[in-house]
Amino acid sequence: MAELRSVDVGFHGGQVLTLRLSEEERSALVDAVRAAGEGRSLHTVRSPDAEVVLDLARVAYVRCELEEQRVGF
Repeated sequence: MAELRSVDVGFHGGQVLTLRLSEEERSALVDAVRAAGEGRSLHTVRSPDAEVVLDLARVAYVRCELEEQRVGF
């Protein structure tokens, strides 16, 4: 199974949606947000738990976890 990373999608108005995505899905989401100014407004994200359709016109930011999070020493 592909490694999953935490991705926060922030919306205008302050709401945040946190998803666990594969690198392929994360990359597709970031590319879609970058292309949103070119008239694309909906994007479907598939995670192991759900399929989410995002209105890119309302997305304020996408925050991607860079490294694996660890607890302890």
